[in-house]
Amino acid sequence: MFRRTVILVGLLFGAWSFANAQPVQQPVPTARDQKAPQKAAAKPDPQPTEEILSNDSIIQLLKVGLSEDLVIAKIQKSKYSFDTSTSGLIALKQAGVSDRLLHFMMDPTKPPQPTSLPPMPVTNAPASPTPRVIEALFLPKTGDPIADNVPQEPGL
Repeated sequence: MFRRTVILVGLLFGAWSFANAQPVQQPVPTARDQKAPQKAAAKPDPQPTEEILSNDSIIQLLKVGLSEDLVIAKIQKSKYSFDTSTSGLIALKQAGVSDRLLHFMMDPTKPPQPTSLPPMPVTNAPASPTPRVIEALFLPKTGDPIADNVPQEPGL
């Protein structure tokens, strides 16, 4: 009897879940969807061309306010073709490129020079203060514990 009840409940539950199940609908391809794969297969996307850095691109990066360290990082991660002739270096210097960046552009395989610290201000103060000598007058102890604790000078 118990066995029949379990089977009957299982069948009822299965029938109920089958009746309430949502059918899976496949998306219907439209004419637009069918043309898109053919178009992609016929003409592949063009590969983006890699930028080659030049003197002008370095000047542009500095004029928009990028720091030297960012420009150096960009050079290290990109292809480059710099004009390091005398006229090219003069044009870079007139555009405000620092000597540190010029050195790096001349040989990007070497690590960049560390940034120089600003010079220390010059002062006319002596190198070390003259120590003051304080003389103290020590009176001999009398042996009396109360008299030895009394100050020698009255007042303060």
